[in-house]
Amino acid sequence: LCGGGCCVRGGDTAYLTAGVLRRFMARHPALGPAEVLAAFLDRLADHTEAGSCINHSSKGCTLPRDMRSEACNNYGCDALKAVHPEASGAGRIEGVIAIRRRQDQWTRDKLMLDNKITALAVITVAGIVALPVRD
Repeated sequence: LCGGGCCVRGGDTAYLTAGVLRRFMARHPALGPAEVLAAFLDRLADHTEAGSCINHSSKGCTLPRDMRSEACNNYGCDALKAVHPEASGAGRIEGVIAIRRRQDQWTRDKLMLDNKITALAVITVAGIVALPVRD
């Protein structure tokens, strides 16, 4: 729902490093270098989000978790950290209202940019309900 605000810095490298590739190869020792390359290239979507990570499709990341970088698997924006029970100390949270704005995680504080709300949703254990956005 956030629109991949942290993904936008992934670019064409997708935060992938030699260490990420070594980790993947250790988990899949039967794959040779060409097969590892093919495994990553095969997961590229036909269309990706403009100005974002090469693996950022309209449905989220095209890589399974074991192929993603540590940053992709472990990064949490301030808003996500605030609702995580371990970080917030609040215990179980019954629901949240998610607000997506036009600007991403890295440009959200630039007051001269348009930062209108682009999506709203209520998220509970029962599911996700999108709310209408009014201009």
